[in-house]
Amino acid sequence: MIRKFGFGAGILVGAVVTLAGVALLQMGGTVQAQAPTSRVLLDNDRVNVVRAVTKPGEVEKPHQHKPDENYVTVQLTPGDLEVTVGDQPTIHGSQGSVYWLPSTMTHMVNNRTASPIEVIVVRLKDPKK
Repeated sequence: MIRKFGFGAGILVGAVVTLAGVALLQMGGTVQAQAPTSRVLLDNDRVNVVRAVTKPGEVEKPHQHKPDENYVTVQLTPGDLEVTVGDQPTIHGSQGSVYWLPSTMTHMVNNRTASPIEVIVVRLKDPKK
């Protein structure tokens, strides 16, 4: 289930999990930044946090993650970030939007603006491992 929360919730989530990107790649158990404009901010046994920039018009193709890879994404900058998760209605995010991206649901992201959009992505790691 995808939920869009207001700006206050975005600040709260960001503070609680200490900052997180859309352009991610799973490599050897650690999420790595794909683009030079992305960087890992925190990586420990509970979370992996990446700050990333989605370029204007950039589309992340539909994909899904492993069962233990759940994500919380916080949109830091203004812009129309189109997010589609599973068969749910597509939502259009804006600055301060917070998204829950469940692990096994197919999802895609599209920057529909003429400006880059910065996001923080927090991957919640399986605490059992």
